[in-house]
Amino acid sequence: NPSAGRGRAQRAISEIQTWVKQVGWNTQFMFTERSGHATQLATTAPDCDVLIAAGGDGTLREVLNGAMRRKGNLPALGVLPVGTGTDFARCAGIEINLQSAFNVLTERHTEKIDICIAGDKFWINVAGMGFDAVVANRINQGFRFTTGTAAYILAVISELRRFEPIRLKIKTEEESLETLAVLCAVANCQSYGGGMRIAPNANVNDGKLEVVLVGEMSKSEFLRQFPKVFKGAHLGHPKVQNWQTESIEVIGPNVTPVLMDGELTAPGGFRTRVLPKAISFVMPPL
Repeated sequence: NPSAGRGRAQRAISEIQTWVKQVGWNTQFMFTERSGHATQLATTAPDCDVLIAAGGDGTLREVLNGAMRRKGNLPALGVLPVGTGTDFARCAGIEINLQSAFNVLTERHTEKIDICIAGDKFWINVAGMGFDAVVANRINQGFRFTTGTAAYILAVISELRRFEPIRLKIKTEEESLETLAVLCAVANCQSYGGGMRIAPNANVNDGKLEVVLVGEMSKSEFLRQFPKVFKGAHLGHPKVQNWQTESIEVIGPNVTPVLMDGELTAPGGFRTRVLPKAISFVMPPL
């Protein structure tokens, strides 16, 4: 995805091409031209051993959706983290630099991992509703001078002043509740937003979703607690609930955005479930 990472992916193309020549793989490069194009390319790509997503979490999600819709073989997935959000790579034990990612791909070790499905769409990292989706929308609009974690922090500060808690209805096998909340995050992996460890107990191959519900709190209290999310220390707050489930439905106001792997989907709510060990991923041993 040449537009990923505010130009970072574009600048990495020659380095990636050089690496491919060095390893000697029979490789086809496919460049995305618009939103959703990676899904189309992954769906129609020739039979192969590995589909590698070069971009951020949104690009990886599109490639996952294309892989799951293939009529041919189901290849393993790999990632070259050159996007704004590269949280799945972090959770998979891949350092956020190309040389580390090259080494992982060259070793070709695969693990069966969980993915998730919402309607007819698949996702792999974190889905959420509330303030996190509002922040993601601000990120997607872009900041002129910064990307990554710094951009997420700026978006939090920018959006918090006009955000108000929303009323959510949440149904799982274990819980059924209606509450005012800042956000509800449903996680297959530990982090999103460029390293915010929203669900530090999440595990990509345990067959479970990790639910993190941040209840109503003042803006000043939220800002005081926000830095803790980078260490996963926010779970101890009395207004933060955390539990595991295999499926969940989250319903909110019709205009409230829904976030899946860094991209916004249809607003108003979502229903999702985990698909245990549904695909192979090229990553270090778990």
